[in-house]
Amino acid sequence: MVKLPVPKAMQYMVLYGISIVLMKGVSLFMLPLITHQLPPDEFGRLEVLTSIAMFASIILGMGLSEALYRFAGAAQNEQAQKFHASQVMGITLCIAILTLPFLWTAAALIGDLSPALFSRYELSLMFTVLAFESCIAVPLAWLRMRDKVWTFFLLTTGRAISHAGLILLMLHAGKGVTGILEAGFMVAMTQAALLLIIQYRDTGIRIQRGKGREILSYSWPIMGSGLLAFTLNGFDRWVLAHFASLQDVAQYAVASKFALAVVLMMQPFGMWWMPKRFGILFGENGRYQAARMTTHGLALLGLITVSVSLVAPVFIHWLMPPSYAQASLYAFVLILIAALREICELLNLGALATKSTRSLMMIQGLSAVVGVCLMVLLTPAWSVWGILAALLAAQLIRVLLIWRLSQARHPLPFRRKALAAGAALTAIVMSLSVISWNAITQILVAGVATLMLAWCFHHLQLLPDFIRHRALSR
Repeated sequence: MVKLPVPKAMQYMVLYGISIVLMKGVSLFMLPLITHQLPPDEFGRLEVLTSIAMFASIILGMGLSEALYRFAGAAQNEQAQKFHASQVMGITLCIAILTLPFLWTAAALIGDLSPALFSRYELSLMFTVLAFESCIAVPLAWLRMRDKVWTFFLLTTGRAISHAGLILLMLHAGKGVTGILEAGFMVAMTQAALLLIIQYRDTGIRIQRGKGREILSYSWPIMGSGLLAFTLNGFDRWVLAHFASLQDVAQYAVASKFALAVVLMMQPFGMWWMPKRFGILFGENGRYQAARMTTHGLALLGLITVSVSLVAPVFIHWLMPPSYAQASLYAFVLILIAALREICELLNLGALATKSTRSLMMIQGLSAVVGVCLMVLLTPAWSVWGILAALLAAQLIRVLLIWRLSQARHPLPFRRKALAAGAALTAIVMSLSVISWNAITQILVAGVATLMLAWCFHHLQLLPDFIRHRALSR
């Protein structure tokens, strides 16, 4: 039986964790500063711009990072890996160059249609960055596949720190939302140029017609799934802006930022596991190993979800202006929704292994239809709570259907009773966050509850046994 190198994997996860804290955590840490500098209406406008960026990035990304994992990750030797990586990179660069004129035209049209919300200049800055975001994402995915952790660390943290510094300068100069977009443009284009040079030196950049068709055939349903997912994580801002107000968008957005802490804290595991999962799944005793690592990921997600749900209200009251106090009431549901999205990313391995990307797109489509219909029906009367109810229902449907699809197409030997017990314990402990305590008590409860849940997970054998692993390795 193949034994996964747990200590080495943990080293990589720690380094990835530091990278993610600095890369994505900087924006979360700067949230109080930005909300103190921007009034709620302006912050709401920034969130609508961000949602447009999310929509465009899904289309332009074309699911090519996942295609890189699937084709290069399953390759039998280094030469084949580099060949597949060069093909994916060639497609990525072509898409970026060919779409740029269309994006500039779209920026002009959207700016003219909604001059009160966006300017042509702001949209042009944002869309130019988006055109080349895949030229950043694919090389970063390749660095992770090759375990070039330090190169990844330097490139991602360099962007994060310089981005934060430029935002501070722009806000100090009074440039507001436009200055934030200018800062993003400068750091993104610099990072894209560096990554393209590194990728070209390592693998080259080429396109082979037949192989390009095969890669796009795999990736476009992933893009379609992403577009459908946008209706559950992006379109919600548009619905709120239409039926409620930009202030409601701002409150909802702040709660969403704190819910993103779940995704942020899961990233070290995901950034190590996602590029490796197909190689492990198709290796010796792969189904058992893949089920074991997925189970560890789900247990880690449970611990993270509990800790974030218990401390988020405290930090919202501590760090945010009083005008954003309502966000603490929304955070609990948004944290649960974020956890359900992460569960889908862990459980979809069986479907992706059999290249069932179209089936995943259909599942995403069904959950999107349910979510959008409920949003439109519930939001006019219930405002933000209508959005939350719609998203929660849609994500629950998505989790159940992805589980059934993956287990039907490429079943993995999960310990189902232990997973069900872990899920029930997580839900019970999460419910403690609805009780009102003072800040110090709530932080203490969060620490004790998380440790007790970890102890329960250990006895259910949902977490890796590091003590036993160390004894075996001696």
